[in-house]
Amino acid sequence: MIFGGIERKTFKEYYEKYWDNKLPKMQFFDGHPVWEDKIIKRYLTFIKQWVKPQDLILDYGCGEGHFVNAMKEYQIVGCDISENAIVRAKKLFPKGLFTDLGIQGVFDVITIFDVMEHIFDFDELFKFIEDHTQEGSKLIIATNEMCFSKMLIIGLFYMNTFFHPYSPHIRFFTKLSIRELLFRHGFKVIHQERTGNYLGLFSKGQFVVAERMSKRKRYWQWHKGDRYTLGRLRELGQLK
Repeated sequence: MIFGGIERKTFKEYYEKYWDNKLPKMQFFDGHPVWEDKIIKRYLTFIKQWVKPQDLILDYGCGEGHFVNAMKEYQIVGCDISENAIVRAKKLFPKGLFTDLGIQGVFDVITIFDVMEHIFDFDELFKFIEDHTQEGSKLIIATNEMCFSKMLIIGLFYMNTFFHPYSPHIRFFTKLSIRELLFRHGFKVIHQERTGNYLGLFSKGQFVVAERMSKRKRYWQWHKGDRYTLGRLRELGQLK
């Protein structure tokens, strides 16, 4: 399979090295995530507002499986492109369900935590999501949030390392840009909030909850827009 002209195996090989800690680290957060208890607690507090006990949940980009384990009272399965990550997850949490991206089935909820910033080909990602969701299914995302104050600090002190070519973080989002991305692929954002903040000055990241729209509603909204994206979509030439 091709990701934007690049073979899937190229990405797979890259993330095998990522999970084997064989890539240079320019920032403390360039390694694979360390799921501290306080982070897991914060994520659980948020997600449990949006899932039902009977929901079937897929954790996309599950890594070593920490979140899947934290949600073990739910019907949840984790998937990842990296075999190394899946092996680690099964070893750490032998009672959890973990597999590769060949998983089949339709899910009520797909969680994508600290993964969006690593994605090269969003068309390929949303093709996977479309194949594994239905109208009304939810995406629950945690990713970065860029703003003027954060960019100012980065520009003054961390420009060379933050945007270093070896950094695995290749995508950056504002509140609006992630809404636009989801909207383009048939998902309507129904909630958005900060994951936390640095000294009360700017956001650490953002939680986003989006719901898959019906094809009819998607068509209408794509042409009519909504209050969050109308102006920007006009600028992009997507609305006449």
